Amino acid sequence: KVAQKYQVEQKLPEGVALQWETIGPGIQSNPHGLSDIDGLAFTAYNIGQHRYFTFGELKDLCKEIEFPMCPIVDEGESFSREGVEVLGEGTYANGKQREGVVVRSQENVGSLPISFKVINLGYER
Repeated sequence: KVAQKYQVEQKLPEGVALQWETIGPGIQSNPHGLSDIDGLAFTAYNIGQHRYFTFGELKDLCKEIEFPMCPIVDEGESFSREGVEVLGEGTYANGKQREGVVVRSQENVGSLPISFKVINLGYER
């Protein structure tokens, strides 16, 4: 349904795989409070080159094919060790606590982005 909504088959360049999270009614108690199913892209892969897109390439691709990305909470060059604990805190646009955030490198190491999830300790389903 998400692929049809955004015409992924028609718009996605040949040899590119897009990975997204499907959100909305009936999915994990719909924490975003959406009235219809939707998708949020979080990575793309160039099949021919055997490499993941960098963060900048992913943003450009999503803009080009008009597919929404996972919300960007913050961008920067680095973060402190103490600051990582609070990165997961916060709410979705509808005011519900978010489960956490994924921290992702802007550049790849080799062909892979580096990422990890920071859990919101105040999150309750």
